[in-house]
Amino acid sequence: MTKTKEKSDFFVLTPTIWMVLITFGISFYAMTCFRPDVIPYGYLGPFGTFVKYLVDNHYQLLLKGFYLSCGIHVTEALVTIHLCSKKRITDTSARMKWFLQTRQLG
Repeated sequence: MTKTKEKSDFFVLTPTIWMVLITFGISFYAMTCFRPDVIPYGYLGPFGTFVKYLVDNHYQLLLKGFYLSCGIHVTEALVTIHLCSKKRITDTSARMKWFLQTRQLG
């Protein structure tokens, strides 16, 4: 049996399609919460009608959901640092990449 060498700088980048979709979704959610006047609801069809309804009738719930999702992402990122230690990923650059990627994309 050969013993595999543990990599202290292990990092896997999320597929590009997920990076684009999640970044767009989070940005749209932030714009819905903080700049709802600039979103072209009429061009978004039924989805735009639904989002406009949420902004008009459940704005506080949208804000709470946004802050909750941000808190969950930060918590996930902190757990990632712990998991890096547990998996013996000691390279500072790799740990920072895991932290930032998890903070942004979950």
